Amino acid sequence: MFLVFRVETIRGVGVPSVVKKIIKGFDEKDYALAQAELQIMQLEARVEQLEPRKRRKVRTSLNSKFAGIRAIKEAQVEAGDHEVDKEDSDSSI
Repeated sequence: MFLVFRVETIRGVGVPSVVKKIIKGFDEKDYALAQAELQIMQLEARVEQLEPRKRRKVRTSLNSKFAGIRAIKEAQVEAGDHEVDKEDSDSSI
């Protein structure tokens, strides 16, 4: 802003073109900065998505050889891998 007011007080030939070039330069730098920030945000989100998940041991029934679907889903919810679905919690397996 100081630059704009300072240039307006100077009356001379070629001053408006200099101001236009300066403003254009700032606009190009702002655009490049915004693009770089957007790319950084996208890459950070991708890294977060690719991070290894927490693993929880699935508790099995003492009377069965294999884990049931309910036990697997509960372990996934505890690990934060999946959210609790209303249909899953109400239904009986």
